[in-house]
Amino acid sequence: MKEKRLLLEEDGKTKKVENAELPKIKYFSEFLVFGPVGFLSRYWQDFFNYEVIGNEAIEGHEAILIRSFPRKRGENMNFGKIWIDRDDFSILKIEWEPRSIKDYKEEQRRSPIGILKKTVAWDAVFGIEKNGVRFPTEQLIQEIFVSDRGERLVMEETVFSYDGYKFFTVEVDVKYTN
Repeated sequence: MKEKRLLLEEDGKTKKVENAELPKIKYFSEFLVFGPVGFLSRYWQDFFNYEVIGNEAIEGHEAILIRSFPRKRGENMNFGKIWIDRDDFSILKIEWEPRSIKDYKEEQRRSPIGILKKTVAWDAVFGIEKNGVRFPTEQLIQEIFVSDRGERLVMEETVFSYDGYKFFTVEVDVKYTN
């Protein structure tokens, strides 16, 4: 695997920095492309319970919305909601449950508008399909404080866009000789 980055904006200011160093962020996913496998592969199905919670349109696809949660409490694994394409059963989006995110800590802060409770919104959209496999196109991580009245204040936001995928085919001819 090879990674290439282009920093387009930082703190609201337009930039264009090739191969920019990633700033230290609180939450990150090392192998996002394997996210769907972590939820639905035959191996991992033994570790989770699944519940169909509805239907929803996403990225122009009709999707079944499923919630996953670990069978054993205290297991250190990510879980959350999964949007599955009704037509081909591919995973369109994953949204992680905040309490399943490593290093997530519940927090409250006092403010002029009352007590604010911290939460994290983290989702990944799998918008590129190649040979029946979907690849991530966007990842959004937000640290949000919510007031008693439901007002949401985004304190920190990190957006990763994945594009420019280059797929290739390897062809092999096998010849048997005596």
